[in-house]
Amino acid sequence: METGNSRLVNILVYDMAVKDFYKILGVQRTASSDDIKKAYYRLSRLYHPDICGNTPENLRRFYEIAEAYKVLGNLDNRLQYCIILNKYFLDELFLYKNLKIPYFNSHKRSQQYGRMVIEY
Repeated sequence: METGNSRLVNILVYDMAVKDFYKILGVQRTASSDDIKKAYYRLSRLYHPDICGNTPENLRRFYEIAEAYKVLGNLDNRLQYCIILNKYFLDELFLYKNLKIPYFNSHKRSQQYGRMVIEY
């Protein structure tokens, strides 16, 4: 029997890339639970198959929104997801740490090797 956290890890890890549930719901990473709930209800009403039509694209989008709310709506799942998401971005960063990536300073343009700025 799987626990909630192990099921969440299985959902996210066995995908080739980690899904950005914040982007799916259209909220900031610092959004409150109420903001996430409002975004879910707004989008689920917008993409509900009974309202907007039963096309495969609408169904896919509706289930994607429901999956995002299942993860972000529960505080324990959201914490676990944030840990997985940060680990994923750190792994991506370490893959590219030997590349020469230009880093732009606010005063002057300089190139620092092995430094990358990631906004997520």
